[in-house]
Amino acid sequence: MPMITVREAEQADNPGLLALTRATPMDGRVSIRIDRDPDFFALVRLRGRGKTFVAIVDGRIVACFSVTYRTVFVNAQPRTIGHMGDLKLDPRHRGQRVLFRILRAAFDYMDTQDVNMYACVAARGNERVMSLLRSRLFLPEWRSAGNFRVYQMLPAFFRRRDPAGGRYAIALAGNSEIAAVCDLCNGFNASYQLAPVLDGTALRAPETPPSVQPPCRVFTARHDGAIVATLSALDLANVKQIYVAGVSSPMRFLLRALGAARRFIPRLAVPQMGAPLKALFLRNAAYAPGHGEALRALLAHIRHLAFREGYSLVTIGIHEHDPLGFMVSGVPRYAFQSTLLLATRPGPNIARDPALIDSVLGGIPAEDFSVA
Repeated sequence: MPMITVREAEQADNPGLLALTRATPMDGRVSIRIDRDPDFFALVRLRGRGKTFVAIVDGRIVACFSVTYRTVFVNAQPRTIGHMGDLKLDPRHRGQRVLFRILRAAFDYMDTQDVNMYACVAARGNERVMSLLRSRLFLPEWRSAGNFRVYQMLPAFFRRRDPAGGRYAIALAGNSEIAAVCDLCNGFNASYQLAPVLDGTALRAPETPPSVQPPCRVFTARHDGAIVATLSALDLANVKQIYVAGVSSPMRFLLRALGAARRFIPRLAVPQMGAPLKALFLRNAAYAPGHGEALRALLAHIRHLAFREGYSLVTIGIHEHDPLGFMVSGVPRYAFQSTLLLATRPGPNIARDPALIDSVLGGIPAEDFSVA
């Protein structure tokens, strides 16, 4: 029986982790593969502080697992929770022994953290992950917080009439406006469960040459000079690349129809099987009371921008019970579903708290699918 070595991943493991990622597509109703070139760890760092663990057999990485920590709103108060992801297992090592060893190492690390709530997102239909979670290795029972619809919206090839009737002035936020954007987002997010607590770090644009777009662009809508809505568009092409490995029949029909439409709209960027998708990820949607139409105006602006810049899709994840779904009403889109699961586990100075999960399930959860 080959010897299994499990340890914390280090930068030198990057080539092996990239190879493992390419070998393990995500199964579901839409099968996708997310590559992480050139740096596997870049996406982990975007999620928050934490660690990645690897299992090695015969000098080759055969499994990995990440645990990260972020500050979110729970019952309208900032709280640190853990997020588990990147569970990948080489198809040639399907036995439970490798999984047991790598999960044991990760949970030993979790036992050192004063965090007692953990979240995990699994694509609906991914039976390999769901069966593992049902096995309850090292954790009490996972509880479902419902499904997210991860909308894949088509870019808008013409500028639609402003759905808000021209009430709002839309522009990119400058760094001097980031504090006001954070205040709007945090006030909005506090009404959700697990929505991020923003401090401006992720929103402030880095210094780039005028000809280079920053990876994250923060758009605002103003009314009478005040910021009343915001929506950020994130390009993660340098962090992850999404490939469609298999699709359902309706999606295949849509792709064919879009391919035919290119004869009339040459600039239309159509997703291609086996080619990376050029996608804009939306995050940090927020609006002031009475200004929901400002958010729809921002989405229309970004979708037209996506068309002009050659993007194939504009993506956002919205919980099935979230009234925020109004923003995508009437927009051509396809949705696949992911399930949010929660579990509680004690830390060294903090007890397991099932009632905490109960309170979260009583609200509407949020999840940032741009870094999933």
